[in-house]
Amino acid sequence: MHPRSAAALCAGVLSLTTIGAPAAMAAAKHRVTLRVIGRNGHASSAAHVQVEQLDGDGGSQPDPHRPFRLPRGTFAITAEIENGDDTTIGVQVVKVTGDRTVTFDARKGRPLRFAVDGAVPQDGYAQAMPLINGDQALLSYDGAREIGSMFVIPMRDRRVSLIAAATLSRDDGTDRYDLVHVVKGGLPEHPAFTDRRSTLTRVDMNFRRLDEGQSGALDLEASVGGATLDVAGTELKALPDRTVSYRSPGVAWQAIVSLSGPQGEQQLTEPSARASRAGHRTETWGAGSWGANTDGIDSSLDETGLTFMPREPFCPPEHGLVLRCTLTTSVRSRLYRSGKLLKETRGDLHYKIPKQTDWYTLTLDATRPAGTRLSTRLAGSWRFPAARPGGGAGSAPLLMIEYAPRALNSRNEAARGSVTTVPVYVDNAGHKSAIRTLTVEASTDGGHTWRRLPARRDGGHWTVQIRNPNAPGTVSLRATAKDARGDSTTQTLTAAYAVA
Repeated sequence: MHPRSAAALCAGVLSLTTIGAPAAMAAAKHRVTLRVIGRNGHASSAAHVQVEQLDGDGGSQPDPHRPFRLPRGTFAITAEIENGDDTTIGVQVVKVTGDRTVTFDARKGRPLRFAVDGAVPQDGYAQAMPLINGDQALLSYDGAREIGSMFVIPMRDRRVSLIAAATLSRDDGTDRYDLVHVVKGGLPEHPAFTDRRSTLTRVDMNFRRLDEGQSGALDLEASVGGATLDVAGTELKALPDRTVSYRSPGVAWQAIVSLSGPQGEQQLTEPSARASRAGHRTETWGAGSWGANTDGIDSSLDETGLTFMPREPFCPPEHGLVLRCTLTTSVRSRLYRSGKLLKETRGDLHYKIPKQTDWYTLTLDATRPAGTRLSTRLAGSWRFPAARPGGGAGSAPLLMIEYAPRALNSRNEAARGSVTTVPVYVDNAGHKSAIRTLTVEASTDGGHTWRRLPARRDGGHWTVQIRNPNAPGTVSLRATAKDARGDSTTQTLTAAYAVA
């Protein structure tokens, strides 16, 4: 388990910085002096202070070691005090009517404690985020501290609340507990929290392997009210791997999965945080056939011409995920009109097409390095009408085809002699024209021969079934889609999945 990197903590001498402060803040008359005492009883040289005006919209991050000035009003002053490995959080709501001194004494801090089913874990990370009025964070830091080293100074105020979060792990490292508690009315006198595993949301997380030598990391974000915390992460072992996350219900969680290996890096995440309910669900990351989608292959039109950007041609099937897939790839792009080659490039392609509408064909040949086993080559062609706009930007949406074979194992393999069901998705990228026809073919000899498959419409996608060979190898897929306007695409993915 590892903590997310914390933002740089303000230590030593800091200059006064005003963030969005009104003119009244700049014309402040009253002198405020801070006394910040560390847990060792000495004046702290490592403290970060944030000031928020409660009866206005001003905020600042003053130097805690020098007096500063504030206008008349009510302020929430928050201090984060570092003392060795310990961090103490304190909040005071102060009414400024004249010069005054505000004292934060970290020795009064109470440790954040967490337990599951009565057992107090020894391994894990915790963090505390104070809020004002339930949704405004009073600290700009972002990070977790080891269990036993995070403290809060008790205080009572109805406008202040606390988000206390922890990520705990079992001794064998296979399970993690992602816990969030919200305390209203101030910072608690006894910040100790106990959960029962039976009341938590269980998420079984499976991480598939595309290439040999891949490893990864799992991070989670928890959103409560208007605040988002990056909780501690888990380093995954060599892929494939799995972990179980027990999460607090009623919290919006968002997972970020990072995969890396000799052939490049990928980052997979959900498009938005998902509210967690008690129960049990399973997630599989990196599954399916890695190929074309609209996150990795983009195109645009503006007054300078047509731009084609196949920067990340190999990504797993999207289905609501936002992806970043920087796999090592060799790319060749070509643009044709009426069968004539207009331009050829390695990588992005830009061409100044005329203002009159005509039909164009783009082709893409993307290959991965020798030694890769799956998704070794993507060959695509797109036929579409386009014209250079007179001003501003236009669109050049391209049809994308995604293959999502089911029931593969953790290495994206099907069993010999089995039948694999493959949902096929056609993303029309904003086309108003409906997809009119789709043909799908499969090859078990690297694309030398092809067999057409019956495609059945199944809601918003098509489904085909493939009889896998009785010997180990790979299955390649090719599909052609046409819409009612006449746009078309053919996309061939070599070694879409393996047979073992």
